Amino acid sequence: MKNLIMHILTLAFLALTVNDRILDLQSERVISLKDGTRVTILNTLDSPNDYYYLPMDIQVSRKDGVPEISLMIYRNSEDEITGGILHVLMTWGLTQSQETEVQSLITQNLDSLGSLKGPGDIVFEPNELQFAGEGVYSKGLERSSSASIRVPTLSIHKTAASFNLSPLVARFIADEMKSIGESNRIRMKATYRYMVASKDDQLRSPVEVHREVDTSLGAWLRIIKEFKLVKTVRV
Repeated sequence: MKNLIMHILTLAFLALTVNDRILDLQSERVISLKDGTRVTILNTLDSPNDYYYLPMDIQVSRKDGVPEISLMIYRNSEDEITGGILHVLMTWGLTQSQETEVQSLITQNLDSLGSLKGPGDIVFEPNELQFAGEGVYSKGLERSSSASIRVPTLSIHKTAASFNLSPLVARFIADEMKSIGESNRIRMKATYRYMVASKDDQLRSPVEVHREVDTSLGAWLRIIKEFKLVKTVRV
């Protein structure tokens, strides 16, 4: 009997905790950071000074300001491309400096008592990046992935993706490094869900919302080109 009561109390506590984190449907705002990042924030129904952000698009993570992505192109003695390796670490959360900037913007422009608590309670389903393109190069890149690309469960986590490039895909990427046109259409996406409710609803009935985040090969190649993160290896 004692164990049953403790179980019921635990479930009640968890229900209250979840309810406290239901986001206010009418509070959604988008703020722009100095680096061009657009961040969607909402506050909660029961704690209007507590703000949470939604996932941004999947982005290349950085360490000490350097993007964690690399491209290796293999060439033979006749300078023909024979393959390559593409490796990238990704995340969907704000960096520490971005969180600091969001907090400053909330305090200055929205709510002098407002506090950014972190990301909202979101769930990715499925928890893998899905390739959206149907072309030969998109399918070729998908097949070259060494494993399924998991979406990070937490905003502070990173996920790794490695691609063992075929000669066809490696030649395509080498050409795209010059113009980066077609590669913008090779996209990977993920769907997440979260709960909102309206303060105008007396019952505050929660509603599940679904949204997508994505990334593209073109975005990766622009970073590789800007930071000179490509190497040629003779084989």
